[in-house]
Amino acid sequence: MDLIRRRDLSAKAIELSPSEIVLKRWMRVPDGAGGWLDEQEIDLPAQTFRIYLSGNSSKDIVKEGGTLQINNREMLCPWDADVEIKDTFKLDGVNHRVAVVNPVRYLGEIVSLQCVIEEVV
Repeated sequence: MDLIRRRDLSAKAIELSPSEIVLKRWMRVPDGAGGWLDEQEIDLPAQTFRIYLSGNSSKDIVKEGGTLQINNREMLCPWDADVEIKDTFKLDGVNHRVAVVNPVRYLGEIVSLQCVIEEVV
């Protein structure tokens, strides 16, 4: 019962500031004859996550012509979300990449997924 309650609390936290995200993933596609076609970028079905600023508020990137400051963000996902490292998405005109996927566990069962996301410049 505790597991269900913790998953419900994660879902409610996502509902406080939801973002509908369409992740893009590079995958090998079967050719139908037992082999594989080249990797193709596919769009996954839309999922609802919560994007928020992480405790490490920003990082500086030195680029030609100056320094660029990028806010570090994280993403809270339901326990059964289809999200993997290197997935990409666009939110508010900014490209992002999933850098880390950390399952949050309770008694060995996944409660939610905490992801570190990076802006892709």
